Amino acid sequence: MTDQQYPPPPSPGRPTPPPADQDVWPAHAWYHSWFVILLVLVCCGPVGLFLLWSSPYPRGWKIAVSIGAVAVFAIAFATAVPTSGTLPQSP
Repeated sequence: MTDQQYPPPPSPGRPTPPPADQDVWPAHAWYHSWFVILLVLVCCGPVGLFLLWSSPYPRGWKIAVSIGAVAVFAIAFATAVPTSGTLPQSP
């Protein structure tokens, strides 16, 4: 048997690219769907960024979503109302 008949299996989470004569990617893992990646980005940013960068999506989208997520978290952090360590005094 030749290697052309039995290509190596894809590694987990990273499907092999389609053959040159096909333009269809194989199905990806459920945790690499856009819904799950965006949900995890909102709930736990660093894990969402890891899922995003380990997904098979194009690099341009990964860069754009990463910059957007970091910008949203930076704006949220910068506009957060600081809390003091004391309770308000009653009159």
